[in-house]
Amino acid sequence: MILAFETAAYRGASLALLEGDTCLRQIAFDTPRTLTSALVPAVQGLLAEARITPAALRLLAIDCGPGSFTGMRIGVAVVNGLADAWGIPTCGIAQFDLWPQPAGQDLAQLLMIDAQASHGAHYQLTLPDGTRERGFTRYAALPEVLHAAGDITGMIYSDRPLDVCDTLGWRVVVVPPPATAAQVGRVAMAAMAAGVRGAVAPLYLHATQYTRTPAPAC
Repeated sequence: MILAFETAAYRGASLALLEGDTCLRQIAFDTPRTLTSALVPAVQGLLAEARITPAALRLLAIDCGPGSFTGMRIGVAVVNGLADAWGIPTCGIAQFDLWPQPAGQDLAQLLMIDAQASHGAHYQLTLPDGTRERGFTRYAALPEVLHAAGDITGMIYSDRPLDVCDTLGWRVVVVPPPATAAQVGRVAMAAMAAGVRGAVAPLYLHATQYTRTPAPAC
């Protein structure tokens, strides 16, 4: 079984227990800001409800961001603590991997996730040769990223309308955040099956610290 955590999404904290691709149980947190006190009791309650012990778990999976600064820190700390206490392997994934990727042939692909109050977006730029870069850009500086990418196909995902899309002439997909703990578990399983085990550490992509950062293996 896999215990999966989603705490990085701005409005979508959840916890899930999976057997293969099947989600057995999932808990959604109505108020993610209470995660500090609620997450560990929720883990205990989920395992008790399923009548299993930590010994039955074979993996702890978590979305490491980018996303909510506080949510990432809480989730990563809890997962690393439980992994040490229970002796269970971990796998961290990036939130980018939970969203549908923009489609295009022989073009750079730019996937952007609205960063809410930061007035910008976290982005993943995939070049035609497969090279990936991740970073953060203010919307005002977005033309610089686009110029560096050359001809691109792009998509912005958000749970609210964005004026910047009118300027870009891009399509914006306005949907509720799709990141759930069940999805995190499934993506982590696929990564492990491919021999990729992502580190459990926050993926910070802040404007003050990063411009363009090579993407990690996960």
